[in-house]
Amino acid sequence: MFDRLKNKTWLVTMPIALGTVAYVWLLFLPAQREVAAMGTDIQNKLAFAMTADKLRAEIRSAQAEQAEIETYVADWQGPSSSSADLAQVFSRLADAMRDAGVEATRFTPDSRTSLAQMQRVSVRIGCRGSYSQLLQLLAAWERLPARIWVEDLNIHHGSDATAKLECEANLAIFAVNSDQTE
Repeated sequence: MFDRLKNKTWLVTMPIALGTVAYVWLLFLPAQREVAAMGTDIQNKLAFAMTADKLRAEIRSAQAEQAEIETYVADWQGPSSSSADLAQVFSRLADAMRDAGVEATRFTPDSRTSLAQMQRVSVRIGCRGSYSQLLQLLAAWERLPARIWVEDLNIHHGSDATAKLECEANLAIFAVNSDQTE
């Protein structure tokens, strides 16, 4: 009788053990993986929410920088000459040289590069004068309403025995394209 009972317990124990293994394998472990994934997702979202204040500050900073850039661009474009006014800009450059008292040795408009909204015109200028005259000339060029960049500037002693300095400058003049000024 005891043997019969032993066989019958295996009949009950085996399906319970198989059911338990199937439950763990098919239901419990996948649910645990989902719970772990949800926990990771919650942690990521919580970390993102904690950085919201920092992001708001960065957004405000970026917006202030953008406003500053837009103001600078508007100011920069305001007094820009148009390409139709380049002769007047050349005239103002020459007038500044005359007013500073320097002797012009070269005034050569060079290459012209068309950009989307503007043109860049290179000008080579050579002149001779005293140190104070050359400084006065540079200050006068800086005060001109046209957008002028001094790309290269060389000041050296003249070849003759006089006390005059020689100056070679490569300027870039930026002018709004004539068809863009409307």
